[in-house]
Amino acid sequence: MKINKKRFLVAGLIMILGFTAGYAGKRLTRKDSSQVVNTTASYAFDVSDPRKLVGWADNVFFGYVDSSAGTLNVGQPVPWSLYKVTVQENIKGNLPETVTVGQEGGFSVDKNAMVLLNDDALLVPGKEYLFVTKADARGWHTLVPAFGDLPVANSRERRALSEKFNNAHTKQIPYDPKAF
Repeated sequence: MKINKKRFLVAGLIMILGFTAGYAGKRLTRKDSSQVVNTTASYAFDVSDPRKLVGWADNVFFGYVDSSAGTLNVGQPVPWSLYKVTVQENIKGNLPETVTVGQEGGFSVDKNAMVLLNDDALLVPGKEYLFVTKADARGWHTLVPAFGDLPVANSRERRALSEKFNNAHTKQIPYDPKAF
């Protein structure tokens, strides 16, 4: 089999150009702020069980997200998004009228992308949620990704969530870190 050197060189050049164009395209994609990176969290207990979730939490409450209070990026593997929240109803705990809620996730300057934890969409100002949180030493209330920020679309959903989490509060299973 005779190899045509000219065709071989042209084919090689096309492959190199194709690789370079593909690589340049990927570099541009990484710089595109619409890129979403999903990371996964692991938990020390079954967060899908409302009784265990409430047993772990300091506070369970309905709240209205008033506004974003910024994003912390520096030295964080996952950014933190902070929100000002008006407390509407306490189910567990006794919070003041307004609190700051911290959510893992947000725009990462390092990655030039939106980073989400367990596909948990960022809170939306103007929306109501049922929050399950733990008091944080930094002065905010940290929510559990995907299980501690349940959106409330209407009054029927709110009643159902209220019943579910009031029942879970009554039958809560306290978190025991020694069990793990």
